[in-house]
Amino acid sequence: MQNANLASVAYDVWSFASWLCVAALGVCAVVLILRVCLRLWRRRGRFSVRGLVELWPILLCGAFMAVAAFYSPSPRPKRNARGKCMSHMHAIARALEAYHSVNGSYPPAYVADKDGRPLYSWRVLLLPYLDRADLYSEFHRDEPWDSPHNRALLNRERISTFVCLSEWYSGEAPENASYVRIVGPGTACAGRKPVRKDDITDGLGSTLLLVEMSDSGIHWAEPRDLDVSEMSYCINNSDHPCIRSRHDRGAMVVFCDGRVEFLKNETAPDTVEALTTVAGGEKVDKDGY
Repeated sequence: MQNANLASVAYDVWSFASWLCVAALGVCAVVLILRVCLRLWRRRGRFSVRGLVELWPILLCGAFMAVAAFYSPSPRPKRNARGKCMSHMHAIARALEAYHSVNGSYPPAYVADKDGRPLYSWRVLLLPYLDRADLYSEFHRDEPWDSPHNRALLNRERISTFVCLSEWYSGEAPENASYVRIVGPGTACAGRKPVRKDDITDGLGSTLLLVEMSDSGIHWAEPRDLDVSEMSYCINNSDHPCIRSRHDRGAMVVFCDGRVEFLKNETAPDTVEALTTVAGGEKVDKDGY
């Protein structure tokens, strides 16, 4: 996670510096226009239409630069956001793999209290594997994620790895998770019961481990994900919970073998459904997504 955070900071600095350079050029353009007008005034004692016509290319370029500087937003290329999204998903995938290596299974969907009530998400369990053991140790793990202590702690901390840049810049709440697991019977995240790699008989390369879900409304510590019984198997379906993103033409997913792929909007719903199961026995054509 440390590398991902450093990359995010570096990108933010680059974006601001780029905008600042354009703004500086715009200021220079305005100064240039004023100096040209002042020179014409001193030379002729009045503004000369002929002089202005002779200098129209300079004046036009200066005006264009000024408008571009002060009315254009800071540059945030979609391609860069997609690349950073992939970087975040790789980091989470490595953390899930590390958790499996230590504990012999993937983390459960949530941790529950003695009465079975969900307390907090699997994302909290990943904190030590994302270089945030400090936050993990401060988190009261015998309390719900939104207890007074945990809420105060989470309001003070931001985990950028759980958020896609495209959502961050669109105004989505920075504490809401862009990356979720598909939860339910037969999936790689079967609720409270942990799933092992040995349980995935469909093949690690044919089973989804982590998916994008833009506008999830799910706090990253909240014990909630994408319920397989409620989801649509169409990518970027605007009417139902589903795999979706703010990227063009598809969304990012992670398979159980750690591979990050981009599922296109055209991916057949039957294919997506087959990818959600760990032991469904479906034959998935990898050329189909």
